[in-house]
Amino acid sequence: MKWQGNFQFLAKNETGLSTPFDAPVTFGGEGAALSPMENVLASLIACSSIHIIDILNEKKQELNDFSIRAVADRNENPPRSFTQVKIEYIFKGAHLDENAIREAIKTSEGKYWSVGSMLKESIKIKSAYSIDRR
Repeated sequence: MKWQGNFQFLAKNETGLSTPFDAPVTFGGEGAALSPMENVLASLIACSSIHIIDILNEKKQELNDFSIRAVADRNENPPRSFTQVKIEYIFKGAHLDENAIREAIKTSEGKYWSVGSMLKESIKIKSAYSIDRR
């Protein structure tokens, strides 16, 4: 990670891929990138979603669209860690099998969820889903 000035940082992995970070404007940052806590939340839902897509592909489910909403509650006082996260997976596809979706979420969140397994030790995580068959 390298400081970019003010509250901005650029994290790089060993292959050179990078992710910028910034503090919120209310903290003195420029709001030019996700904050560290926003990155944690994004990593949580990306981790489960990658596995959900993989499982649904194996089950030959044809998605037209897939999005995820996540809302996190935080402590009011420092450290302002998460206390609870609510995730909603939103699937769109005319012929989606609800059992396949339910199983993909359960398997992803139960067996493969590296980020979620760390966070579940200290916070409550709830998930739900909806299917739009248009």
